[in-house]
Amino acid sequence: MEDKQLAEYLRQYHLGEGGAATSRELERTFSVRGKELRDAVNRLRRRGIPIASSSSGYFYAAAEQEVRATIAHMTHRISGIAAAIRGLSAQLLVALGGGSAIDTAKAAAILAANGGRLEDYEGENKSSVPGVPIAAVNTTAGTGSECTDFYIVTDPVRRTKLAMVDVNCMVSIAVNDIDFMMSMPPGLTAATGMDALTHAIEAVLSRGASPLTDKDALWAVEQIVRYLPRAVADGGDEEARSMMAYA
Repeated sequence: MEDKQLAEYLRQYHLGEGGAATSRELERTFSVRGKELRDAVNRLRRRGIPIASSSSGYFYAAAEQEVRATIAHMTHRISGIAAAIRGLSAQLLVALGGGSAIDTAKAAAILAANGGRLEDYEGENKSSVPGVPIAAVNTTAGTGSECTDFYIVTDPVRRTKLAMVDVNCMVSIAVNDIDFMMSMPPGLTAATGMDALTHAIEAVLSRGASPLTDKDALWAVEQIVRYLPRAVADGGDEEARSMMAYA
């Protein structure tokens, strides 16, 4: 993807009556990233969008502020991100990464908009208002987090995972561009591809399955069986990457 295209994904996001985001509105865009997106960050910086980074594994656009949080536990880290979002009056979150980055953005968006503790939202539809809008730029093919109404957060204290199902966490914009997926190593390609296969099989076996859902789920199974081995064997296979993104 060219630098211009990446910047336009952010600049064309509509933030209310004013239409496309202005430079000042972009200064209130908060981003949660995955591990291997340094190049994407540099692209944004070259386009004049101010990006500050912290050692806690996320970055955000901020004109005059820099909020640092290096808390060990993920639940505390998400609380720190939510506090930074509120402090910046961010109007849009940009999640750059795989399922973990997108789920982190969902959790922080809900917490920033609703307050309280992350644990308060474990279960179904516990939030009162929609979370801060999220634009998810996917770097893997398989988790499906960019199009689902739930998110999972690991709680290392209880050694369990918190499962939240909430329509208020839905992503507003989902970007699936293989340029962001080409650098996935074989192991991650295989793991996320098997995740996609599992989702497709679950859809077929679901009690709520119908001819309409079977059509898409069975098609996905066929494509994954055909193209996942190719994507694992050759990460530069654009056709295989594209078909895995569709699946």
